[in-house]
Amino acid sequence: MPARRSVRPTFRTRLLAAIALLAAVGLTAAGVLAYLAERQRTDARMTDSLARAVTELRIYASGESEPGGERRTFASASEVVFGAVRRSVNAADECTLGLAGSPERWVSAGAPAMCTKALADGALTSAIAAASAVEQVRVRPLASPAGSYLYVAVPVAAAQDEGVYGVVMDRGAQQAEVTQGYLRGYVPIAAGTVAAIIGVGWLSAGAVLRPLRLLAATAQQISGSQDLSRRVTVTGRDEVGRLATSFNEMVDSLESSFDSGRQLMDDVGHELRTPLTIIRGHLEVADAESFDHARALALDEVDRMGRLVDSLVTLAQADRPGFVRLEPVELGPLVDDVLDKARMLGPRDWRIEARCEATVQGDAQRLTQALLQLASNAVRYSAADSQVALGVAVRDGEAWLTVRDQGRGVAPEDRKRIFERFARGAGTGRIDGSGLGLPIVAAIAGAHGGRVELNSTLREGSVFAIVLPVAAREQGGAA
Repeated sequence: MPARRSVRPTFRTRLLAAIALLAAVGLTAAGVLAYLAERQRTDARMTDSLARAVTELRIYASGESEPGGERRTFASASEVVFGAVRRSVNAADECTLGLAGSPERWVSAGAPAMCTKALADGALTSAIAAASAVEQVRVRPLASPAGSYLYVAVPVAAAQDEGVYGVVMDRGAQQAEVTQGYLRGYVPIAAGTVAAIIGVGWLSAGAVLRPLRLLAATAQQISGSQDLSRRVTVTGRDEVGRLATSFNEMVDSLESSFDSGRQLMDDVGHELRTPLTIIRGHLEVADAESFDHARALALDEVDRMGRLVDSLVTLAQADRPGFVRLEPVELGPLVDDVLDKARMLGPRDWRIEARCEATVQGDAQRLTQALLQLASNAVRYSAADSQVALGVAVRDGEAWLTVRDQGRGVAPEDRKRIFERFARGAGTGRIDGSGLGLPIVAAIAGAHGGRVELNSTLREGSVFAIVLPVAAREQGGAA
């Protein structure tokens, strides 16, 4: 029996679950804190009410009357307690009761249910009756099987007798009212808030993740069909929009690289097919007398293929890190060295027509390779004993390494095409070359953050220039 695969919740579900959990925890914590604070405020209100009752009793027991009235005197404690209980006004969860001797008991008339409950609770009445033995009058809590209370008991003493004046508040009922209020009010609101957060979050997450789903679907389509023409529609400028833009740019780069790779393979196949056909043809018809000639021709074609492969390797490395190793390069001495090496390329009037001391961040070997390639092209397309001049100059913060010849020149329609792989200018069909020299020069210039410029006139010559940014200190010195 195959094992059952666990179904992992989607990112949208996990995101909403995390948001809902966070909201529920936050609202629960806020509700609990508010509930506890309200319970404390309820206890504080009951404590203040009981304290005021004590103050009113003491004023009444002192005999003070209403303004303009006569001062009262009491003959006994029973008279004080009875009068204070009779004049008291209580709330629904409050009871005032008085004890004077036994079995004298009085209760307020305003809250009969609460007073009935208080008189029936033996623990409460015993605690109030024992107040005569307590020196400090203060609000006290009491929890009994019948309920939870806050009460205050004030002993009243006179010459003839003693009594106790007590006020009781049903703490359990007050706190239950707070609890019911939160259950009826806060809990539904909090639950509705969490539900609203989930609903809005679900819709918002769907809107946010929709471009990502389209991006994933496009990536799957590209992977399945190898069709790099597909793109993701960019609908915004937020992070998701920038991601879609970056994805499209990546696919553009991949499509360009694949097209370039396919074109390169086609061109390489075409370029290698000719020497291979030549070698095969000569070897098939070669006999003992013509073997040396066939062998020499085959070796020459093999050498040409080797040069072609070396050039392709150079171009393939041009896009990789480490193709150039940048360090300060003095261009004046560099041009001098290149001129000495270029003299071996052919009999020309070699010279340096411009020279200055400039420094660039570059790779001396790669720059030498590029200049020698331009010098080789100048020899290939110019007549013997014509002039080939090298130079270096600084213009507008850029160093110009130039190679000028007096050759046939480049037609205007060919000036861009000759920098493409395996491309040659018009009228060069009989001149030996792979068509990779100038692309290598352009790749080396690009790796240095520069470019190649061409100025040419037909039948008068050409000037190729490698333009590089000058080092900062050199620019500062020139200024």
